[in-house]
Amino acid sequence: MEKENLSVPSSRKDANRNVHKIMEAAKVVFKEKGTEAKIEEIAEKAGVGVGTIYRRFVNKERLVWAVGMEIIEEIRDKQRIDVDLSVPADQKIRLILDEFLLLHHKYGQLHEMLITLSQDTPFGEEIRHILSDVLQVTIREGQEQGIFRNEDPEILEAFVLHIVNASLIKRLRSQMDVEDIPKTIADFVLKGLS
Repeated sequence: MEKENLSVPSSRKDANRNVHKIMEAAKVVFKEKGTEAKIEEIAEKAGVGVGTIYRRFVNKERLVWAVGMEIIEEIRDKQRIDVDLSVPADQKIRLILDEFLLLHHKYGQLHEMLITLSQDTPFGEEIRHILSDVLQVTIREGQEQGIFRNEDPEILEAFVLHIVNASLIKRLRSQMDVEDIPKTIADFVLKGLS
């Protein structure tokens, strides 16, 4: 899958530094204010003009998406570490889901924005693609360990990705503490894989 370029590239070093400042400021402002965040607030926090943001990002959704992809890459790096641990595959599944689902603690309302953006957009496809790498490896490992059922790993992965979706997470948030969501989903996923 080819990754979409979310900001307008520049050959200027100062412009590229500005992108970093914009992204860091956006994380802070989106975390606090969510969808109510204004581009002007992000520009002020980053110490750049509003026009600088719009030159690099077409609109607020593109900025949210760019920030989201950076966060997802951070999670992917943590999940890769989880996959390499010397623990049984079922424990790895729990760790992988914890990394993905506990974004709320670190990113507050930004997590809500990313969940909304993940529904029926290419951003959601990017998230599924990133999760699928670590899931496939872990499912195959669990099958070799005799923990998971011996079915096509791609089908089992599709099952997991279907369960870990934005609608379910939003619904569970209205019914339980955010801290309990990863365990609840992981319990359900592991029963399905067994």
